[in-house]
Amino acid sequence: MTSKQDPFLSGEGKVRGRVLAMVRSVLPAIYLGGIFLACGVVAIATTRANGGIALLWPGTAIIAAVLIRLRRVNWAAVAMAILVAGVAANRIAGNDTWQVAFSLTAVNMIEIAAMVYAFRFAMPLPYPRLTISQGSFMTLIMGILIPGAVALLGGVVLNTLLGAPLWASVRQWWATEALSACLLAPPIILYSKANLLRLMQPKHVWKNALMVPLCMLATWLAIRFVHFPFVVIALVPMVAAYQVGAFGTSILGACNVIMVITLWMLDIKPMGLDEAAPGTSLTSLPFVALIVTLMPPIAVGVGTDTRRLISRALRASERRFRESMESSPLGMIMLDRNGQWSFTNAALQNMLGYSRQELSEMSIESLAHPDELHDVWERWGKLVSQQIDSYKIRRRFQHRNGDWIWVDCAVSLARDDDGVPLHFVAQVESLEERRRAEASLAAERELLRITLASIGEAVITADADGKITYMNDAAVALLGRPYAVMARQDLREVLNLTDAETSAPAGSLIDRCRHELVVISRVEPCCLTRPDGRIRYVTDVVTPVLSGRKLTGFVTVVHDVTVSLARTQDLNHRANHDPLTNLLNRLAFERNLHQAFVESRIDGTPATVIALDLDRFKSVNDAAGHAAGDAVLRHVAAVLRRSVRPTDCVGRLGGDEFIVLLRNCEPARGREVGQRLLQALNPLQTPWEGAIHSTGASLGLAQYSAEFDDPEDWTRAADAACYESKHSGRGTLRVWQSASQPGSSAGGRVFLPPRV
Repeated sequence: MTSKQDPFLSGEGKVRGRVLAMVRSVLPAIYLGGIFLACGVVAIATTRANGGIALLWPGTAIIAAVLIRLRRVNWAAVAMAILVAGVAANRIAGNDTWQVAFSLTAVNMIEIAAMVYAFRFAMPLPYPRLTISQGSFMTLIMGILIPGAVALLGGVVLNTLLGAPLWASVRQWWATEALSACLLAPPIILYSKANLLRLMQPKHVWKNALMVPLCMLATWLAIRFVHFPFVVIALVPMVAAYQVGAFGTSILGACNVIMVITLWMLDIKPMGLDEAAPGTSLTSLPFVALIVTLMPPIAVGVGTDTRRLISRALRASERRFRESMESSPLGMIMLDRNGQWSFTNAALQNMLGYSRQELSEMSIESLAHPDELHDVWERWGKLVSQQIDSYKIRRRFQHRNGDWIWVDCAVSLARDDDGVPLHFVAQVESLEERRRAEASLAAERELLRITLASIGEAVITADADGKITYMNDAAVALLGRPYAVMARQDLREVLNLTDAETSAPAGSLIDRCRHELVVISRVEPCCLTRPDGRIRYVTDVVTPVLSGRKLTGFVTVVHDVTVSLARTQDLNHRANHDPLTNLLNRLAFERNLHQAFVESRIDGTPATVIALDLDRFKSVNDAAGHAAGDAVLRHVAAVLRRSVRPTDCVGRLGGDEFIVLLRNCEPARGREVGQRLLQALNPLQTPWEGAIHSTGASLGLAQYSAEFDDPEDWTRAADAACYESKHSGRGTLRVWQSASQPGSSAGGRVFLPPRV
């Protein structure tokens, strides 16, 4: 049941999410509309002059400053909210017609748009960390030029719709907007959480809070008792700026101006303006003087913040510099112009065996080698006279134990902004560790060289391009050429291998190794032809040398398998051949016979087996001995090999019994070969120790037949035919015929017991 409701619940959740996102996007617009409405109602109700204009209009500056700083803005919603709020304020507090309310609000929106475009898109600044020049530029554009330009449009609207004097309306509009921008925009532009928290720090909060009533009191006293009070009014915020910074100063300035406006509306004016007409209107308020009063303290605050940031960055930089020098693996020294050591780090202290305190009491003369002091002073003089900016040199310093250690020094001279020399800075790197490392590396290389030279395998190294960079003695001996001749040659050309059976190029393993970046081995032996014409059989293994995933070279190990291959071939030959006659032995012949039997049974390939048994062989052994008999057997083997094809198989089954397998041989061809063997062996004259021994042979031939159940049947048939030949007069050839063949007698298939 729950699973069926999940899609609905999920869809409902998505709708709710979209609604919440829409509400969150328009909430800032609603807040800004409310602020603009409240500011408009209060300004119209309290400061609107007879000409129909509010003499203080804070809403434009507040909204523009907030939109400049706000991260995300729904511009359509904000524009609609400001339009509605502005029209409502003019209708509610000023009883303006819809046309007048809409026109005045439209002019305000144009001014807000110009300010926001200028300082959010066209010329964005690093709010709130402004420099004095950036703050002055922003005041000029946002507080003077844009209000002045828009004031022309506002004056035209007032003159056209309300009949107000044009230039008086322009002047009043500009003064109103300029004062509001200079009064209320700076706190918003300069606000940051860090600035607010700095003002609220427990150790400063009461002092900062006391600044507000103190400034307002000073403003009241200045207005009451000073003929021209605006310099005095600016004095207290200017002094406070060193404590509270630009953000705090902008708040103090706003409080001061509000105090002046409030006193003015209560008809408390500076003594120098007593002749002015009484009343609560702000028409005669010295707007320019108030603007001038606001700006200098804020500029001092911006300068204070900048100086504070620079000091903080300088301290952080100095701290990082000290920490980097202290934690540097190189020895670091700072010396005055007299060679006194003012700073050393832990690396240098460990290098020389002295403590920080001991080194601070020493000079360059106490540690540098006497033979090098003159050069030290000469080079320092060139640094001071700006002949050189820095230098590097190899020096000797004396260790606490009295030993002289070699170091590499890099020396420079630090100067102030006026170019006056301050101190020498030296980086010192001990060469002792490097020398020990180089000696250890040299020993390892020598050990590696000796190891590679002593092993029996041929080792060849090459770079990433396959050019030979090293060969051990075994490799030089195997390839048969001096290393000097093969150095930097392409390994693929030097190690030119061919297939042992086809003599085709075997191909180099380097290309595969470069592509796969893994160890590549060659299992089957290949032929390596040396310059002297001798052939060696080898296998090789190529290993990539990697730095990360980058190929930097190859290591090739070449195994000479000539002896082992010959030994293996000899063992295989002995396992398959009769040692006396070098013919196939019984097991090897039976394997070949089985293969021929399968081929004949599957695809009907004709084949013939001929069994031979020597005649009068025993008399040779009895008369002349077994050595003569062995000579006869070797003679028979030679005759048999000469009489058949290379693809045929000739074997000795034991004693004086031989057998021949004629592969792919038609019956007629088989009988022809049988007759040739019969003639060659009858008689066979074998010379031995001055005597001639005559022997003969009886042959039995059996062509493959489907009646044979296995290869043994086939050999029994040939043996049976040979048996008939031997017992029917010897020196003859008998052909085995199955009972189904024409001309064969009943029971013509004769099978003898297998030979043992």
